[in-house]
Amino acid sequence: MSETKASSSYIKKENLYIFDLNRNFLNSLESAKIHNNNDNSIIESDESKLQEENGHKIEEEFNPVEPKLDINFCSSCKIEIQGREHFKTDLHNYNLKKNLNGENIMDESHFNVENVVDSDASISGSDSENDYDGEEEGLDTISEESDEYKINNSPFFLFTSHLLKDDNENKLLAGYKCLFNSSDDPVYQLKTNIPNSVGDKSAIIMIGGGHFAAAIISHTRLKNQTFNKKLPLSLNAQQVNLLKQKTFHRYTTRRKQGGSQSANDQAGGNAHSAGASIRRYNEQALDKEVRELIESWKNDLSECKYIFVKANVTNKKIIVNNDSCIKPKDPRVMKLPFNTKRPTTSELKRSWAELSYLKIVDKPTDNIEFLKEKERKQKELQSLKNSKQKQSSPVPNKENVKDPDYLKSEELIALLKKSKVPAIILFLKKNKISINDPLKPETKFQSMTALHYASQQGFKQGVLSLLTNLKADPLIETNFGMTAAQLAKDDIIKQQFQLARYKLGESYTDWERAKVGEPLSKDDIIEKDMKEKEEEGQEVERAMEAQLEKLRLQKEEARKNDKKVGTLNNNTEASTMEGMTDLQKRAYMREVRARAAEARMKK
Repeated sequence: MSETKASSSYIKKENLYIFDLNRNFLNSLESAKIHNNNDNSIIESDESKLQEENGHKIEEEFNPVEPKLDINFCSSCKIEIQGREHFKTDLHNYNLKKNLNGENIMDESHFNVENVVDSDASISGSDSENDYDGEEEGLDTISEESDEYKINNSPFFLFTSHLLKDDNENKLLAGYKCLFNSSDDPVYQLKTNIPNSVGDKSAIIMIGGGHFAAAIISHTRLKNQTFNKKLPLSLNAQQVNLLKQKTFHRYTTRRKQGGSQSANDQAGGNAHSAGASIRRYNEQALDKEVRELIESWKNDLSECKYIFVKANVTNKKIIVNNDSCIKPKDPRVMKLPFNTKRPTTSELKRSWAELSYLKIVDKPTDNIEFLKEKERKQKELQSLKNSKQKQSSPVPNKENVKDPDYLKSEELIALLKKSKVPAIILFLKKNKISINDPLKPETKFQSMTALHYASQQGFKQGVLSLLTNLKADPLIETNFGMTAAQLAKDDIIKQQFQLARYKLGESYTDWERAKVGEPLSKDDIIEKDMKEKEEEGQEVERAMEAQLEKLRLQKEEARKNDKKVGTLNNNTEASTMEGMTDLQKRAYMREVRARAAEARMKK
């Protein structure tokens, strides 16, 4: 046990290590007793009452934080803090969001990550928000009825001590419940069981977003560890003694999309891209690597006192299963009672430091005035939202109210676009309407039926299905006297009418009156399409030959013009060089050749 001088005005945070507490400090601890009143919750200890009655003065002072000069105040959480690390915690993010919404904040003693896991206060990195599923073993099995120190709504056991003075006089000490046995008094465990496990070891395993980190941690801290300012860790985290550690990463999650590839496949998004194939392979490789590592650490894991696992439901099955050395019903297996960031070695150290040190928290009091003020702000905010909604929403009138038949027509059109014939048949039977009924409203569709609409919009499969399967009538005309075949968008749709005429036969209806062309089978349509493509190809070839011939004639004409220009140039050059000396003639020709070379290079 490490000894601390009684004359010191405060004790550093590293002296609150739960496995190595000061003996005098241990003897001063009492379980916090909660008395629920209407006004507030009063926390007392038997020892403090006895000291007040006997007038006993304690000579030793114990203040586990630095002096007030280094302490700031958080206006969101209404508590005093030390440093900016508080602003990265889940408690601060949760209370900040509550403040913005005008809701009640929560103090640290009542704050539980599992109660707020669905909120946006999570600061976890690549882990999903569903990491806290179901009920946690070993954390929520504590009942309030048996003992007053068992507070079910909080992840902490609370303690009082008469050594907390000055700025910490009205505060409590808190330790995570997961380190205690739920059946015994936590104070008794702090004095006996927990200090005796200082030579033991525990494990923390994290996996999420393709990142994996695991470590076997000794309960004995590193000695003579000096604080390294270059590391983004507190001194407590830097003193964590890792006996074994392993981290690796696999690309299993599409960037900025979230969710694993397997989850996307199960949801029906079976992608066939190269990236999806890589992610599927990496998921299998990650599964294999994790299982092999757990198996290689089998002896160390069997000796661990605690095994903390941070993973969602799918990833947890990789670590905890019947084939693994970590069984599902192992009482040592627990979840971390707080959110974590991306699985790394630093995060493993930070998580163990968070678990294994006592914390100083405010008493869980309920300030009536504060709650009334919060309720008033929340009502004002809600009334403001309601007023904005009333201003933005238009006044309902009879024109905006849609007729039921109009809604049915919209649903039928949506099914036509998807060409879902079984769904259309089921829709018609369910609503007891005919496929030949005109679409609503009348002013918009002008007595068009579903067949008219499919023909006009170019729904190839829909037209054929309506005629052959649903027996739609092609003789019905719109208000403008147009049949469905006359509204065909292109020749492909017209061919579908001809194909339906071939399949249904001439006796089905008066096809001439329906303005449908001669019947065509599938082979006829294919043959006709091939002929049209051949004719188009021949036309393209003829157009290309004509264009080439035109270009050839243009080139010949350009050559003839170049020869004429050359003779003219020679004559002009001869007339220009008349009267020049030989030296001047050579200089002139050099200049001409240089310009000709520049012209060729520009081409």
